[in-house]
Amino acid sequence: MKKFIVYLSDRIQHINSRQMELKDFIRQYLLYSRLSISELTTKASFEFAMAFLNDPECRSWYIRQRFKDLNRDARELCCIEFAAWHLEDVTQKAQQKERPSAEKFVLYWEDFKSFGIQHSSQQFFVPINYCPWCGKRLPEFDYYTQYHKE
Repeated sequence: MKKFIVYLSDRIQHINSRQMELKDFIRQYLLYSRLSISELTTKASFEFAMAFLNDPECRSWYIRQRFKDLNRDARELCCIEFAAWHLEDVTQKAQQKERPSAEKFVLYWEDFKSFGIQHSSQQFFVPINYCPWCGKRLPEFDYYTQYHKE
């Protein structure tokens, strides 16, 4: 067992020493820019996926660049993690496709000018008033104003 732990420790150090630099990450961006974030870990190269998951600089650059490619600004959102989870919704709207069935996408509901999380059944939308990652207040769910106009 001790030999196995030493082996794992050596393997982790080897992987960390191969960490991708931002300039290499940027060079490979076009290869993987069409993948959804959930697909990056399975379809992108190991080094690219690890850089996206473990290097905050690469992760934030990737998310900001994807928004830029869609003519949007990720800085309009409260934090980079919120932007990451909202990215799929923005991508689907830009490509005019139906939204994928996933539990963790942050969606923007145009009717109510509000953010929320789509339930995995796609039957309903759960409005959120605060960012789950940074805690900042989001635009409020405005049901009353939308449907009770005089």
